[in-house]
Amino acid sequence: MKILITGANGYIGSVLMRALEESHEVIGLVRHSQDSERSYRVIKDVCAIIAADVSGVDCVIHAAGIAESTAHGAELQRVNVEGVKAVASACREAGVARLINLSSVKAAGESNVGPGLLDQPTSAYGQSKLQAENEVNTVFEGSIARAVHLRFPLVYGSGVQNNFKKLIGLSGSKLPLPLASLTAERSYCFVGNLIRLIELELATPTTESVVYVADSGPLTLPELLAGLSKVQGYKLRMMRFPKVVLELVVKLLKPSYATQLFGNAVVDISDTQKALPEWQPISTLDALGYLEIGRDGRI
Repeated sequence: MKILITGANGYIGSVLMRALEESHEVIGLVRHSQDSERSYRVIKDVCAIIAADVSGVDCVIHAAGIAESTAHGAELQRVNVEGVKAVASACREAGVARLINLSSVKAAGESNVGPGLLDQPTSAYGQSKLQAENEVNTVFEGSIARAVHLRFPLVYGSGVQNNFKKLIGLSGSKLPLPLASLTAERSYCFVGNLIRLIELELATPTTESVVYVADSGPLTLPELLAGLSKVQGYKLRMMRFPKVVLELVVKLLKPSYATQLFGNAVVDISDTQKALPEWQPISTLDALGYLEIGRDGRI
């Protein structure tokens, strides 16, 4: 299969390109020219993509976009919404049969998410991701082209530079952390689990338009930090601090962290596993063993 990946020089895009080129012909769409070992097409702005840029491919995987950690204002709307709309329009005009859109669980909301639950995005980033999905569906309406939107939480793996790296830094603390009383559970997504699902989606596409992806089980923050600390060769110390006091302090000093620390955010992947029984995602704790983290916290 001939596949084109937008955002091929980003973290997920670059890992995906290396994985898929073992069994597919893969082209990366990037803003700047890359090394000559792989096949790339250069386009300065994803919003300017046209049919010629995706011509001759069987499937486009859209991995380009502004991440939540750098999301802001009009640029967020332009890149995350207008950009994917342009990609979908180019696919339809060029006769590309399939588009795999890398979305986010933020399109569904900030708490527990999954099939059958109402989409209630609260952040500008999440709203842009949901709008992008709707734009793609509108563009493809009445055509033979098919889109699937993959919704996943924070992605991590060796070399990652997103918020997961901050958690790694926190797990290397030499001082006791007052987090032992935190019991909220969250889902994470190992990049290997995501890549495996995409490989299966290419081989045996599901009939769903929205597919939820995550590791096989959620974790509390203390469990995750302890696991990360163990991988680095440390034994993290945590102290129990009254949860109500801790929550009050966080809301006063860092209100944006309150939902992440005290609210559950579990991704229901049961329907995905039924649709793709060969997909057997490993747990977050097992996946941490694949990370290459030095004792200085570098990943």
